Amino acid sequence: MTGALAALEEATEQWQRQLDLDARIARTRADVPLLDAEAGRTGDRFAIGNAQAAREYLAGLERERAGLGDAVARYERAAADREAEFVGGGGPVATRLTAIAHERGRAQALLRELHEALDAGRRAEALLSQAREQLEMIWRLSSADSSLISSPLIDLDKYTRVAPANELLLQVNAALADLGREVADTGMHASFAPLPPLEISGAAKAFDILNTIGVETHVSLRASRAVTTVHHCRDAVRTVLAELDRRRAATEAQSHALAAERHDLLR
Repeated sequence: MTGALAALEEATEQWQRQLDLDARIARTRADVPLLDAEAGRTGDRFAIGNAQAAREYLAGLERERAGLGDAVARYERAAADREAEFVGGGGPVATRLTAIAHERGRAQALLRELHEALDAGRRAEALLSQAREQLEMIWRLSSADSSLISSPLIDLDKYTRVAPANELLLQVNAALADLGREVADTGMHASFAPLPPLEISGAAKAFDILNTIGVETHVSLRASRAVTTVHHCRDAVRTVLAELDRRRAATEAQSHALAAERHDLLR
């Protein structure tokens, strides 16, 4: 066994230990609050003891985990040293290792682009949800106004919401444009037409305040259409997010498979 192979075996063992510790730490962290709550609720000495034991066990796991340091980085260094032995000697294994390195590089680059697109999509989705909420409130107030439940307070509330809603729609449009660019970087295509602002003329507003039922209904319909437009756009963004996430999962699986194949070849 060469020195590089021995170092790889040791680094692999430490990495596996780190993964095991991470999983146990996550489970124990989830258990501790539940045990603490049970101890606080019952005051039972066994429940209190169990909670204390869980905290001590968690502390021990975290100390061991900290002692391992960055096992992933050590593994990558050891794997690179072992890989250099094969590549320097040539042959089929060296050829395949070189191909795997290129494939993993492409997969990692795509994963970065997919994560950036997913982040952009989530920002757009959140802004669309906020815009729909604001526009729905304007629509509800307009509907109440057109149902003879009008009052100056309703009109004041309604029209003070229009400018913030339109400002939010501007933010939505910027987020949608950013999403389109990020999606294009992944090799996919997605385009979103800019969402129009909720436009209510000064005359319509004046007649609305005078409780002209026809105008109030007109304002309500405009707000309802705006809500529908935002709703459909959010559905479209969610469809894109689902496809991005599917591709992310497939690319991660490919990357893991390549890493496993590389590890087998290095041993």
